[in-house]
Amino acid sequence: MSTPAKANTDKFTAPPSMASQIARLPELPMPEIKALWQRLFGDDTPTHNRQFLERRIAYRLQEVEFRKTAATAEWRDVVFY
Repeated sequence: MSTPAKANTDKFTAPPSMASQIARLPELPMPEIKALWQRLFGDDTPTHNRQFLERRIAYRLQEVEFRKTAATAEWRDVVFY
């Protein structure tokens, strides 16, 4: 009896740099959270609610990373098809 093939889930995982940034958010001091917000959104933080800021930053990091991935995929479709 053969062993079933392992499902290839690598293409569905988040890039490590983005995932590690998100995982590290709870450990960052609040001034670093605010600086990261400034860099990602170009504006001051709208609130001092840490949970809100962490969630919005995590969403934005994913949005930026997956937008790059989608653009690369679209480029490959144009080039190879």
